[in-house]
Amino acid sequence: MPFVNEEHRQCPDSDIPGDRCYLHYREFMDMWKRSPRWTTIDEYAERIWPNPEIRAAALALLVFMDRHGNQYEARKCGENGDIL
Repeated sequence: MPFVNEEHRQCPDSDIPGDRCYLHYREFMDMWKRSPRWTTIDEYAERIWPNPEIRAAALALLVFMDRHGNQYEARKCGENGDIL
């Protein structure tokens, strides 16, 4: 995860999944600080989805999930209880 401890931040180990994630997160945050715009997200996502139409659909799904799907899931969790 991006929130690794200080020792791993200073000396990330590319064999550890959380450290690899941290390195990508750090790079993305550096890009974001230089240019906090939607195009920055699109530029970074191009590494994962090189096809612009697939990338646009994937990013739209992520925004939709954040704005609508997570609210629905939270409501259903309140109605039905959490899955443990």
